[in-house]
Amino acid sequence: MEQLARLKARLTTLSELDDIIVAMRAMAAAALQEGRKALPAVGRYAGFIEEGIADVAALLDATAEPASDGENGEPETLCLIGTEHGFVGDLNAELLERAEIPPGTRLVLVGRRLEGAATERKLEPAAVLSMTTHIAGVPRLARHIAEAIGPASHVRIATAKHDPGQAAAEVASRQVLPVKLPAPGTSTRPPPLHQLPPRELLAELAGEYLLAEITRALIEAMAAENQIRLGVLTAASQNIADKLDELNRKARNLRQETITTELLDVVVGAEAVLEPEGQGGR
Repeated sequence: MEQLARLKARLTTLSELDDIIVAMRAMAAAALQEGRKALPAVGRYAGFIEEGIADVAALLDATAEPASDGENGEPETLCLIGTEHGFVGDLNAELLERAEIPPGTRLVLVGRRLEGAATERKLEPAAVLSMTTHIAGVPRLARHIAEAIGPASHVRIATAKHDPGQAAAEVASRQVLPVKLPAPGTSTRPPPLHQLPPRELLAELAGEYLLAEITRALIEAMAAENQIRLGVLTAASQNIADKLDELNRKARNLRQETITTELLDVVVGAEAVLEPEGQGGR
């Protein structure tokens, strides 16, 4: 009976844990869908800025001093976007391993779990920010990241990228700054109206483009994080279901053994009671 009681306690605990995992799966699925819906709009916004940059670039005098290409001796700033919470497998470690971090790179890390993985590798980031867990927090976090990056002219962003057609996320790295300008004379659009000098306007657009790309990377990272978390939690839920089946079988066997033992006790007790009467009748 004591063993059966322990089994029942384990069954109760596992059932409660499964309820928690089911709730976490629902939250991850909802966040994943939210990220999928937001990505196209952010991509279009970044595309509009790229078009604006191309239009302004067409205003630049071909004989003027060329814009900086980022190869001015300034170290590269690499923004790595990881996770704030767990249940994502080895995502943060893989991000650090596959991001290609040359010596001297200035690191801006997003996500406390990523910070922990970086500490294990003895990396010293210039800035660490907490990753948001909701789409509504993305714009504010994007501004904070842009502030942490500062006036850098050579910026790369690396994050996990979510692909609805694949089961697993991939690590993607994207060069954001310097902005790639089209070759002179290739634009077929009419020149835009402007009040600022072209180079000043181009610098403003480059800052806006950086903010848009940070926003897109954050949403991609959130979608990928929840995609991975959904897979991890689904596997955990299946493992718990298998364990519950096993424990339920053991509990049924123990109950059957208990019933059999009780029946045997009844039979033995009855025989013990009836045996003297039988002997006395001879």
